[in-house]
Amino acid sequence: MIRFFIFLTLSILPILGRDIPTHSIQGRASWGMGNLSPSEVGDRRQIGTNDAILLNNYNNTGNAIYPVPKSDITGSHRAGNYNLGVEYRYEDRFRILLDRRHINRSTVNMETAYFPNTPIPISKDNFRWQETSYKLGIAQYFPIGDFISIGGILRYHKVSQAYDNNFSYYYQFLNSSGLQNFTKSGTQTGTFHYAGLVPGAGIELHPFDSITLLATYETLNLSGTRETVSKSGNVYTPLSLIPYSSGSVSIQDSGAMKVNGYHRNFALIFKPISIFHIQLGYISEVYRRSFDNYSYVTTENINVIESVIQQAFYKSINSRFEYNYPYIQFSIHLGF
Repeated sequence: MIRFFIFLTLSILPILGRDIPTHSIQGRASWGMGNLSPSEVGDRRQIGTNDAILLNNYNNTGNAIYPVPKSDITGSHRAGNYNLGVEYRYEDRFRILLDRRHINRSTVNMETAYFPNTPIPISKDNFRWQETSYKLGIAQYFPIGDFISIGGILRYHKVSQAYDNNFSYYYQFLNSSGLQNFTKSGTQTGTFHYAGLVPGAGIELHPFDSITLLATYETLNLSGTRETVSKSGNVYTPLSLIPYSSGSVSIQDSGAMKVNGYHRNFALIFKPISIFHIQLGYISEVYRRSFDNYSYVTTENINVIESVIQQAFYKSINSRFEYNYPYIQFSIHLGF
């Protein structure tokens, strides 16, 4: 019985599909959901290291060196997205592509245990993060026999990211006056804009007229800017611990950045009729974000040493972004 159904399915599949016309226009919409780990997770780890070195700079007693935090940080969350696109094809070879993807506003909670297994509270960040990207490009595919096509892809990517963060950091410090505790809490907002040309390659397998298997790989090499603003009400006990001002503090930073990584897509396309296609796929997007230059301005009463350390640390940040998700796509194809 199983063999009969397999034989029947393989016999029907070629009938369901139709030859692709000379010219065609495709409109598509997809939805996906997967694990998101934004670059801010890596930024936060670097900031924790920076804080430790700065506190040690003010430790004149030589006692209880403030520990540099290890990987005691979490920051991954499931996030949904949708993509809308249009595509023109000439003989299924030359293609013009336009897509818009929006990653829904998602909450990413991060925790840093500076002193694990102690009564000291865990430092927390509560990011609300989102992204919108546009992709415009062309592709040229070349058939190899009747069942395989390989091609090159070149697209222009324009990406905008934004977040706001409610944070609360807890520290402990030992000086000549004894064990000291202080907190730092407030809000932070940030925007990131990247753009650039993205080359890639693709392969398509056509075992049946109504079935296509595809894989694409695109290399991300984007550049852009970052701007963040932090406002916090700092509480230090005692206030003489380090020469910071207490109360409301504002920090602004900006810089030119680079993004290097890849965008990978695997998919199965089923074509029950020539004008309607269903696509099931899996996308993996991974890149690292680094500074080309960096500017740091604060109303805190800091000295030259801290300012230099702060800028050096931010410039050395090379944080990882990762977003992996399965998706389903529906598309309408009109030929002429």
